[in-house]
Amino acid sequence: MKQLFFYTFLAIILFSSCREDDAPYINPTFQWPVGTSDYAPYTVGSTFAYEIKNTNPAQTDSFTLTVEKDTVISGLMYYKLVSSKPALQPTYFVNYNNGNLTEITYKLDYLNLGAIIVPKVLETTLKENLAVNDTWVESMIVTYGIDLTVTFTHTMLQKNYTKRVLDKDFANTIAVKELIATIIPPGFPWPSGVPTNSQFDNFYAKGAGLVQRDVYSESILASIIKLKSYNIVKL
Repeated sequence: MKQLFFYTFLAIILFSSCREDDAPYINPTFQWPVGTSDYAPYTVGSTFAYEIKNTNPAQTDSFTLTVEKDTVISGLMYYKLVSSKPALQPTYFVNYNNGNLTEITYKLDYLNLGAIIVPKVLETTLKENLAVNDTWVESMIVTYGIDLTVTFTHTMLQKNYTKRVLDKDFANTIAVKELIATIIPPGFPWPSGVPTNSQFDNFYAKGAGLVQRDVYSESILASIIKLKSYNIVKL
């Protein structure tokens, strides 16, 4: 769920809401729909409101993600998360399969400047069954006058701990560090405006999904995104 270098997740018969100021609702018979998990609780109609604080310039904003529909992409079920403010967080699609959380973003503004529009970014942002310190690496090619290779190196930092976000404690949290590095072909000058590296520290909580994201650019903290409230539709 994200822009790479600046800000970077049914028909309903019976349902119950889960909000930040309430204890999580427990329904012993509830099952997430196919293609979701309790680390990716993206049932159709659910909403997730986030606060985003930028460091330079210092400012605070907010956006909401709404799970609008499910759809099949390349034979897999994805859930469409529609952003209320695409400039802060683009609309994207999420799939959960065997513990792996995969995101697809179409027409991503790579630098948030309109200079590079990537037709499709597909990335596995969480592998909840891996052990602490395990890693996985993905890559893609971005064209900006020359072909740039962008690698995503993920490391499982922590599992099953309690993280406080704003005024709520989230149990069973998973922390994943994501290093994003850009590699240019030998002999070419570095493209103007393209950072050499960025880092996302992503925190996923059981029953809430992404609860916090710390974004670093060139090792400097650029922004923090925190979950303010959420409303999950449950069968």
